[in-house]
Amino acid sequence: DAIEKGYKVTQAILDLEKIRINELKHPLYPDNRGALPCSVGVFDAGEFPSSLADRCVLRGSMATLPGEDSEEAKKQLVEQVQNMAKTDPWLRNNPPEVRFKGYFAEPAEIPADHPICRTLATAFKDVTGKEAMVSGREGAADTRFLIKYGMTPTVIFGPGKTAQMHATDEWVSIEDVITAVKTIALTMADWCC
Repeated sequence: DAIEKGYKVTQAILDLEKIRINELKHPLYPDNRGALPCSVGVFDAGEFPSSLADRCVLRGSMATLPGEDSEEAKKQLVEQVQNMAKTDPWLRNNPPEVRFKGYFAEPAEIPADHPICRTLATAFKDVTGKEAMVSGREGAADTRFLIKYGMTPTVIFGPGKTAQMHATDEWVSIEDVITAVKTIALTMADWCC
């Protein structure tokens, strides 16, 4: 049954996520549980409700931290699946195929004390009276291309709470939008003058 074998592969991937969360550290990710997802997001198996599934295709994602070698991370995932397959009599002779396809981008970062970070943090404090919280961005963002390949120091800043971003019921308050606009405008004025 391909579904049963797919569950085993899924569990191996979840086990790898726990290993990576416990072993990897980065100063901009004090709680890297959200920074290091390694998960199956699509489990596609079987063709008919009353038949055993003869195939299973899993699709997922795996994040890497700034400074981490992405090729080594991929190798770690492949080895995790291969090692699990060796423990199953059927998978040992029919090992799962791991392919990396679709979206991929290397992690990137700029120093937290970079002038653009300091300028934005100062503008935020001027607008809100609060200290800015500087942290790593969990999830994919185009800033990594600008930083890594365009050699353009880039930060992510916007209105609202990160937990609301891309949620099913995503929303942001008008007050937060106004605060963000003022902060960005002040940052631009200070940066460009």
